[in-house]
Amino acid sequence: MACITEYSAQPNQCSQILKDADVVSISGCEDDCTSLILKEKGIDVVKNIPAEEIVKEFALNPNDAARLDEDGEMAVKKLKEVILKELIDLN
Repeated sequence: MACITEYSAQPNQCSQILKDADVVSISGCEDDCTSLILKEKGIDVVKNIPAEEIVKEFALNPNDAARLDEDGEMAVKKLKEVILKELIDLN
């Protein structure tokens, strides 16, 4: 797991780790900045998990991203389930 903000700001600190690993990106919106930044840095993204699409697919509404309410907690729970399944399916 790597922080895309850190990687963008200081690519030399974690670039070797990402170049040697199977990288899965998790994008928070349809702009998919995470995958775009990684590809620009020469990192091969083996799978992208689109969080916004998952939330929409299951008709979940996290409301306020800064303060999770019950709806937000349901969205997080579903995202964790889907992400775990995607990671297991990669193996």
